Amino acid sequence: MEEIFQQFYANGALLVMWGALLFHLILPIPHSAHPATLWRKVAEQLAEKVNNHHSYSQSILSGSLALILMTLPCLVLLIALTPLVWQEPLYELALLLLALDWRSCETLTKQLALALSREDKTRCRDLLKPFVNRDTETLSLVGIG
Repeated sequence: MEEIFQQFYANGALLVMWGALLFHLILPIPHSAHPATLWRKVAEQLAEKVNNHHSYSQSILSGSLALILMTLPCLVLLIALTPLVWQEPLYELALLLLALDWRSCETLTKQLALALSREDKTRCRDLLKPFVNRDTETLSLVGIG
C-alpha cells in the first residue's frame, strides 16, 4: 500500500492536475470573470481598431502587430514569473486553474440541450452568443447543435 502511495505522490504533475480539477470543482471561476473571457473582450476591442480594410499591406501589418500585442505580454509575464516561483507545482496549479473552464461549458451544454429539445432557437442563440466568435442570428437548430 505504501508503495502505491509513493508512486502516486512521486508524480507531481498528476497531483497538480487532480488538485486543479478538485479546486475548480469546489470553487469554479465564473465565466464572466474568467481570464479567457477577459482576453476575448480585449481581442474584440483590438479587432475593431485593426480591421479597417484600407489596404492589404496595412491589414497584414496591423494584424501582425495585434498578434504580437496579444501574445508578447503573456510570454514576458510567464518568463518573468518563472524564477520567482516558490514551488513549481503551485505555479503549474495556478496556470491550470487559469486554463480550466469546464464548469461553465458543462452548464452551457445542459442549457443548450434543454433548449434544443424544446426547439427554442432564440434561447439557443442567446445562450451561445457569449461563447462563440460569430453571429448566431443566422444559425439553424442543426448549426447550433
